[in-house]
Amino acid sequence: MLDSARQHELDRLHEVDPREDRLPRWAFGTINSLRRALKTEAQRADAARLATDPHGSSAILDRFDGVPIGLGANAVVTFRLPDGYDIQARVRDGVLELTGSGKSLSNGLVVAPWAVNAVRVFADPRR
Repeated sequence: MLDSARQHELDRLHEVDPREDRLPRWAFGTINSLRRALKTEAQRADAARLATDPHGSSAILDRFDGVPIGLGANAVVTFRLPDGYDIQARVRDGVLELTGSGKSLSNGLVVAPWAVNAVRVFADPRR
């Protein structure tokens, strides 16, 4: 949602100035073209802002600077392990789904309890 000051500025930019009636036709067309471009850009900026809004995102990047960044509703996050194994994480139907891929496709994932509210996930070294 836009703050009121920004919304007021955008509304003011879309207002038709009564002096525009006295402008040449080409100038009026240019102004209208710029208004359409401004509206399109404002919509694109709002969509980009909403895409990174942590409140509507299933994946949030926390860089420990106090500004969480939402990665979008259908984001897939890939973690690269030192052994060349990748683990992709996504939320699908309210469930955290992990898939793995790497040098050896026969390696499975091991999910090991770590604490009451934590697990560790790694490639199975036995395979």
